Amino acid sequence: MLVGTIVKWTLGIAALLAACGYLYQMLADRSANYQPPGDLLKIDGRVMHLLSMGQRVGPTVVLESGGSSSSLVLRRLQTQISQFASVAAYDRAGFGFSEQANDNRSFDDITNDLHHLLEQSNLPRPYLLVGVSMGGLMVRNYARLHPGHVKGIVLLDSAEEQHTFARIDTLVGMQRKALIGAWLARIGLVRVALTLAPKWAGIPKGLSAEMRHAIVTEFSRPSFYVATANELEAYFSTPNKRREAGGFGSLGSTPLTVVTHGKPLKGPQAFLEKGWKDAQHRLVSLSSNSKLVIAEQSGHAIGLDQPDLVIELIKKMLES
Repeated sequence: MLVGTIVKWTLGIAALLAACGYLYQMLADRSANYQPPGDLLKIDGRVMHLLSMGQRVGPTVVLESGGSSSSLVLRRLQTQISQFASVAAYDRAGFGFSEQANDNRSFDDITNDLHHLLEQSNLPRPYLLVGVSMGGLMVRNYARLHPGHVKGIVLLDSAEEQHTFARIDTLVGMQRKALIGAWLARIGLVRVALTLAPKWAGIPKGLSAEMRHAIVTEFSRPSFYVATANELEAYFSTPNKRREAGGFGSLGSTPLTVVTHGKPLKGPQAFLEKGWKDAQHRLVSLSSNSKLVIAEQSGHAIGLDQPDLVIELIKKMLES
């Protein structure tokens, strides 16, 4: 009898705390009230966000962010590039200001979203594609599907097929954590944790207080974790032939610059270090017009750690 009463009280208190957390999360989201800085365009019945900067004179630099991130993390780099080129960045489905897509995303689905966005935006072609981490696979897929639209590619610590798909079990674990994160975010626990300890968000140094707050806000939303889980489906739905080295296609003589980190990866990213150098050399071999650059002062976030290096390399490719 006593045990039953204790269980009932425990469940009741847990339900009350969850309800309070849900209300807290809902009110916090409403009070944030961030407005999209770019254009909201309809793609396949969904709203997607694309931000373009600079004069609309081609070629256009197109920035593709890494996995589980929006265009927000590229904003500082994009602003600097806009001083000398037309440049665009966007939010993939479910991230930032873009609406969620279906649960079973493929790399082709993601690439088609970008293609339709660029077509609607009327940004001048050809495109110089810049892919960060997972975004490297996406821009290469774009070049495979639309080779005539691509002037060149810059890969910033990019994922590579053989290296990435050998770690598919880790990606499965990441998806499970994302689904748990969505539940925790719905009851406000993620927001509380990141408010008390924003360093848990893994935000790189050098960002303004306003930018850091915006990223923490984004990471606190359930939609962020749902989008992460959905996006990881792209790996699981990739056919075996495309999981091999070069499976996302070779690049012929397309100008290609592969930039890789110089500082050993630590913490949650440490599992990537083994075999990373070999993977980057395989990327270089995809084009007969390529080069490898080591960002000596950078970890995985090269665009934030050494933006001047990235800008210099983009300038050189545009001039070529």
